[in-house]
Amino acid sequence: MRLFLVTFIVSVFMGSTVVWSEETTLTVEGMHCSGCKHMISKNVCENKELSATFEKCNVELVDAKKQIGRVILVPKADQKIDLIKVEAAIKSAGDDYKVIKKELK
Repeated sequence: MRLFLVTFIVSVFMGSTVVWSEETTLTVEGMHCSGCKHMISKNVCENKELSATFEKCNVELVDAKKQIGRVILVPKADQKIDLIKVEAAIKSAGDDYKVIKKELK
């Protein structure tokens, strides 16, 4: 258990592409409307490769004036989320979208 915890902490702080958590929240800059929400949902939540690891994927518009949104991912049991691929999928939805914060729970 101790080795797992140390490995997890090191991988999170060293920028590992794959994370193992109960929930991952990505704050996205550049989202200002329901169309943005739809495009990111399509590229992340409906992506067959990515969604194979998700139990839940939710995209929300947090503040339209500040152009801030959120992607919340809950992995399936014993699955890891590849954040590099998720960020690439967000970016491919539009050049204006940028992940500015990652929270792991």
